[in-house]
Amino acid sequence: LSNLIATGDVSLGSAALATIVDDDITPTLAITSVSAPEGNAGSSVMSFNVSLSSPSGLDVSFSRATADDSAMVADSDYVALAPQTLTIPAGSSSLIIPVTINGDTTFEGNESFTVNLSAISNATLSSISGIGTGTILEDDQEPTTTTITSHAPAPSLVGQPYTVSVNVAAQTQFPTGTVTISDGTASCGPVSLSAATLPNSTASCALTSTSIGSKNLIASYTPADSAFGASSSVGTPHQVNAANTAISVVGPVRSRINQPTTFTFALSVNAPGG
Repeated sequence: LSNLIATGDVSLGSAALATIVDDDITPTLAITSVSAPEGNAGSSVMSFNVSLSSPSGLDVSFSRATADDSAMVADSDYVALAPQTLTIPAGSSSLIIPVTINGDTTFEGNESFTVNLSAISNATLSSISGIGTGTILEDDQEPTTTTITSHAPAPSLVGQPYTVSVNVAAQTQFPTGTVTISDGTASCGPVSLSAATLPNSTASCALTSTSIGSKNLIASYTPADSAFGASSSVGTPHQVNAANTAISVVGPVRSRINQPTTFTFALSVNAPGG
């Protein structure tokens, strides 16, 4: 009170103290999760948004740091952030935490790391917790391995079909595409792969070798698209033998000297081949 005019005897008491009670609700703090393609070279930035449910009249501070999951700093997947205190100023509601990720051409599958919030002051964590997950999306070609798993009957005969079975293995998905099998001269396929046990696909076809000898079977995988790399099997030996044959003669039981006589000769194959 000031500029008072007193009439008569007036005495003033001590000054009064008024307290304004803050009844605003304490805001909650949350961090987003982010995903981005890895890239084949150089680096890029993942931006994690840390936000308050509503602006605060007080500075909101917290500590942030990254942690490995399947993505690892030792593998140069991303650049680590050491613990550091950050502040959202009074009246503001968010800030961005940038994390650098590194590109390469090695297939590793999708990988992830986390950005962790702790030591929060003047706010509480939201129900989604103080962990943001960064997912590095794999964009490299997935390598494959092609293997001949069986060839039967073995040995086979010239002209006799034998079934050659092939497995194509990737790393995380079922390979799609076709397989062709060759003995160096004859071939079968292309035949389409069918999904087997993840991450394997299989196919088979009947190959007919046209000459005798030891054959070197090679299976070649052609991908359906650029998601998978082509591959060929190592050589698998397969023996092809000659078929058994017989000659039969049919003619009259008797004939006269110096008289033409007709005989019929027939070549028969007792097993597949010729």
